[in-house]
Amino acid sequence: RAIDAGRRFTLVDHPEHDRDPADQREFATIEVAWWIENNLPVSSGSADFPYSLRDALTRAQEGYGADPAFRVPHPDGSVGFYLVEVEAQRTSVPYRSPFEHAKPKMHLETAIVVGPQGEEVYTDELNRIRVQFVWDRINPGNENASCWVRVVQSDTGGGYGGVHVPRIGEEVLIDYVGGDCDRPLAVGRVYNG
Repeated sequence: RAIDAGRRFTLVDHPEHDRDPADQREFATIEVAWWIENNLPVSSGSADFPYSLRDALTRAQEGYGADPAFRVPHPDGSVGFYLVEVEAQRTSVPYRSPFEHAKPKMHLETAIVVGPQGEEVYTDELNRIRVQFVWDRINPGNENASCWVRVVQSDTGGGYGGVHVPRIGEEVLIDYVGGDCDRPLAVGRVYNG
């Protein structure tokens, strides 16, 4: 019951590891999940509250619940449920956190077109713009507020099309290719009088 992530322990009384050398029975806890249901009578007859863990507890009980080792009988005749799932590795193996760090999934948001003081339009040679996101309170709102952002045009192609560049101070909608935070697109303008 006292185990927690980041702690070390020696595994004893285990049928597969009792014959291992002492250094091979030393483990570091990487992750711990507890599944506990108390034995109060109100818990079995009460309605589930929003964000209740009832479904998760039921799945855990279905997976392990038939084993009496996880059932906790009490003097009043009620039965509780107690399960601890531990992910551990031998301390002789150096711990490394996962190398994959998932990017956040981005969604449509608004931003204000920015540029140098005194300019009306600010683009690069590909007609990309710079924007100040509404949540960004650190950047001063100048031409360095963001990376260059491509602008979706209504009619584009090789050798034809029209260009309608958003002006500094206009509000634009920013979306992301595949939800990738490193691939923003200005997909439209919104009037903000």
